[in-house]
Parts: sequence; C-alpha cells; structure tokens
Amino acid sequence: MIKLNKNYILALMASIFFMGMAGTDIYIASLPKIVKDFNTTPNIVNLTLSVYTIGVAIFVLFADILSSRFGRRPVIITAISIFTITSFLISISSSIWFIIILRFIQSTVGVIFICSRQVLKDIMDQREQVRANGIILAGLVISPAIAPVIGAYLSYHFGWRSCFIFSGLLGAVVLGFTFKILPETNQSMLSALPKLGPYVKNYFAILGDKFFLSITAIYGSASGAFFAFIGISSYLYINNLGVTPIVYSYIYILMSVAYLAGNQYMLALNRAETSYNKIIGIGVFSTIIGALVIFASVPFSHRLMIIIIITAGSMFMRAANALTNPATQVITINYFKEKGGIALGLAMSLNYVMMGIAIVLVTLFHKDPLEGLIIISLLFSIIGLAAFYLVRRKIAEL
Repeated sequence: MIKLNKNYILALMASIFFMGMAGTDIYIASLPKIVKDFNTTPNIVNLTLSVYTIGVAIFVLFADILSSRFGRRPVIITAISIFTITSFLISISSSIWFIIILRFIQSTVGVIFICSRQVLKDIMDQREQVRANGIILAGLVISPAIAPVIGAYLSYHFGWRSCFIFSGLLGAVVLGFTFKILPETNQSMLSALPKLGPYVKNYFAILGDKFFLSITAIYGSASGAFFAFIGISSYLYINNLGVTPIVYSYIYILMSVAYLAGNQYMLALNRAETSYNKIIGIGVFSTIIGALVIFASVPFSHRLMIIIIITAGSMFMRAANALTNPATQVITINYFKEKGGIALGLAMSLNYVMMGIAIVLVTLFHKDPLEGLIIISLLFSIIGLAAFYLVRRKIAEL
C-alpha cells in the first residue's frame, strides 16, 4: 500500500463527495423563486435539475477510462474547477437557458463519484475501503439534511443567487485542499486511451442483458420515485400548501433521517444474513407503500394533515433507497465478474437517467403538483415491482 496520510485523503474525498451532492440540494427551496424571477415556468426551471442528473449519467461512464489514462488527481482537479467556475457564472447569469447549459457543464463533477472510490481503492485494503466508503456515503445523509437548510437561509437573506456563490466558494476551498493533500494514486496509468469502439461495445453488451436491465430497473425506479418528490415538492409545499422556504428545507432533514433509518435496517438484515431477495423486496414494497401513503392525502382538506401525510409517504420512499441500492449494486458487480465495474458504472448512469426522467415527468403536473407526485411515484414504484418479480428467482439462485 502507498504510505500516505489516509485519514486526510479520506476526509478530502468525503468533502468532495459532499460538494457534488450539495450542488443540487442547496437550491431546492429556491425553485419557485427562480420561476418568478425569470418569469418562466417550473418546466423550464426544473431543467436545471434534470440536465444535471442526465449529465452526471453521461460523465460517470467515462470517469474510469479518463482517470486510468490521465490519473485520478488531474481528473478530480479538473472536475472541481469546472464546478467552481460554473457556480459563480450561474450566480451572475441573466438567462435561465444559460443557467441550464451551465448546469449541464457543471455535471462533469459526476466523475468524482467514481474517482473518489478509485483513490480509496488505490491506497487502502478491502476492509479499509468498506469503512471509507461508508464515511463517503454519509454525504447521502448529510448533504440533503443541511444543504437545503443553508440554501433556504441564504436565499431568504441574500437571494437565490447566493446559493450558487456559496457552492462556488465551497468548490474553491475544496479545490485548494485537493491541490495540497491529494497525490496521484494511480501508479499504473495507461500510455494511451483505449479505442472507443471496444469500450462502447462492452456497455452495449451489458445493456442487452435482460437480468441487468431488470436489476437496474429496481435500482433506478426507487430513486426515480423519490426524485419525483424532489422535482415537485418545493412547488407543492411552498406554492400550494403555504409552507415557507425555510420550514420546507427542514423536511429534507426528515428525509435524511429516513435514509439513515433504512440504512441501519439494511445493515441489520445483512448481519442476520437475510437473503438479497428479502432485502430488495422490502425496499420495493416500501417504495409502493410510500406512494400509496401520498395518495391517501387526497381526501383531506386540512393543510397540516396533507403535509404530514405527504412527508411520511416520501420518507418511506427515501428509506427504500437505502434498502434497494446497496443490494442491487452488489449483485450487479458480482454477477458480471470481470466486467462488474463497467456494469456498475452503467447501472449508476441509468439510475441518474431515470432520476432525470422522473423530474421531467413530474414537472408536467406543476399546476397540480400533488396529482403529479402521486402519478409519477406510483408509476416508478410499479416499474420496480414488475422488475423485481421478473428476477427474484434469479436473485435467489445467485
């Protein structure tokens, strides 16, 4: 193993991961205000979310090959630099379409989600990697918990543009520490980029595997159902239910608690050597239960009751992510053996695509956001259920 200060590097990787996650979380509460300031529609403004997720889906596919050729450090530094510059440009932009383009460019930060794990693999043994990945993935809990609250307060006192100024400053700080702390950890870089044809052919071969499509549909549908909530919740809570942006941001703390609870339950099931079928099945049915709970809010007229029911249902869907994601990822990487890394990268890419599609679809219902949330969350949860029943026997055999 390379003799480095692993704790410093781990802290840096966790900070980088948090920065990438917070890039979206921080301005969620400001979406209705952005619609008003640009005199446009939620369909247009929500493209800043969907193009970002789809952009990440594209760039994660090339993270491995780029870092294998040019090194982890240059790729990570370039991605953070782009994130930082585009954040500042967004903060001064006078065109919503220019912001949408910048958000797509900003999504190059998606390469860090792969490269950060590669750095840890380069310098740590397997047991150290398990602990390190657990710390890095804490960003999935911490960022949605605190970034929307920070963003809501910034937007309230200084306007929504301050959210992107904050992201830019955060990126600049992380970039400085990256230059100082991160060495090049890839000791066997390729002398040249491999030919694109065979590289793409591997992806298409995996994409044609029915088991891969089904297991990825389970993975992506759970994420898609929750991202329908992310895409429409600010309009639902703030515009329709009269919740203030700051109070609305606190709801994301509850979502983080739900994810943490789901994660702890998954770990308990795993320690008890519960079958993957059961773990994934619980996650799939939790997604459906969440969608049905949200649907149960329809007969109520009292705003507080509607808020409580919708929030509870969304928490079920968020907890489901913590159950389905790890199990499906482990199955994917092991099922495809030597091509497991490529398969997992493709699965992550398709997962982001489904999240982006969920945001686009749910925003079509911006005039009736509750109806949209119900329809799209139910749609994705049914897709996940159908995919689960297609492969549950195969999972049991594995």
